[in-house]
Amino acid sequence: MESPSGVKRVDGALRQHLAALLIGVLYGDDEDSLRMARTETHRLVDAVTLCLGTHPLDESGGCTACRATGCVLRDDLRQALRPILTVPVAGG
Repeated sequence: MESPSGVKRVDGALRQHLAALLIGVLYGDDEDSLRMARTETHRLVDAVTLCLGTHPLDESGGCTACRATGCVLRDDLRQALRPILTVPVAGG
């Protein structure tokens, strides 16, 4: 198992990478944004799949890693991947 400082280092590197990706997609030109999105989508799916593999479900649907009927990781992913709701502009 990784040490707490190792986890913090990985978490920091991941957050920095995702922030750079978000800035590039939001503020880059259309061609660069599309290229980044195409490249990173596969990596993001692979990372989520890898994380879910560390939290397998048992026969009754309980998480074997969290030792509970609910899974903290799956709940967090579910919240993070919820569709973005558009809020109507005032007066429109």
